[in-house]
Amino acid sequence: MVTEEMNPNQQREDSPTASEETQMDMEGGVRIHDDDPRITRVGFAKIDHTVMEGANLPAPAQPTLYIRKYSVNLGRRSKSQDNDVDLGDSMNISRQHASICYNFQKGHWELFVKGKNGLFHNRKPAPYQSPPIRLRSGDMIHIAAHVLTWTEAQRQ
Repeated sequence: MVTEEMNPNQQREDSPTASEETQMDMEGGVRIHDDDPRITRVGFAKIDHTVMEGANLPAPAQPTLYIRKYSVNLGRRSKSQDNDVDLGDSMNISRQHASICYNFQKGHWELFVKGKNGLFHNRKPAPYQSPPIRLRSGDMIHIAAHVLTWTEAQRQ
């Protein structure tokens, strides 16, 4: 039996290149890595973050957030809490004020109110521990002086 010795830096003709290998997952689907520059233009949804006029607050550090995971935390800046959407340091906002999660059974996104001061969803009050609220494109979430507009990615 003849065995072929290969230099570790040499690529076999029948094996994928390193870039092809890293772009394919186990089921043959394309994978995009975190360091890929296209990652900022893809996601399940996006949140546009603004501050109400006259609120005397700085503009959000990240005015547009592309959602690339199934759970997003919104809350007050804190050393102990790492939020995806930083709502500043106002004591009117809880460290874990709200979360947005994808409900796989129902096939849609839901908003969970965790802050004691509640929030407004499409100008309607949503008190602390309200039942989950279904989110649709164009929905607006008001937390203190912060306005978040939810937009889902278009399904192909």
